[in-house]
Amino acid sequence: MVRKYKKNYQIDNDLKTNEFGINGILDIKMKNAEMLGVKIAYNKTLNDLTKFYEKIDYLRLCEAIGIVMDNAIEAAMDLDEKIVYVDIDTDKGFHMKVINKFLNAVDIDKMFINNYSTKKEVVV
Repeated sequence: MVRKYKKNYQIDNDLKTNEFGINGILDIKMKNAEMLGVKIAYNKTLNDLTKFYEKIDYLRLCEAIGIVMDNAIEAAMDLDEKIVYVDIDTDKGFHMKVINKFLNAVDIDKMFINNYSTKKEVVV
C-alpha cells in the first residue's frame, strides 16, 4: 500500500495549511520527526477550511492530528525506511491520511476498544 504513496509526494518542511493551529501542530511534528530521523512525505490539496467550521470541533481536530502524527512517527522509528506519508485534502472538508509501515501486528477488531494498544509499554 505504501508504494502507491511514493509518487508525487514532497519531502521538505513546507507542509502548511491556511489554519494557524494546524500549521503549528504539523510544524512541530515535522521538526520532531526530523530530530528522530523520520522523514515526512506529503501531498496536499488545500482550500479554505473556514466554511467547514460549524461542522467540526477545531480543538478536537487539532488533538487528533497530533496523536495520529505522534503514533505514525513513533512506529516509523523502528523501521529501516523511516518515513511517514501524509495526504491532506480540504476540497470537501478536512481529509487527512497518515500512512506508515509498522512492525507490530494490529488487531483491527480491537482498535477502537478503550486502552487497546500495540505498544509494549502503555502510559496512562
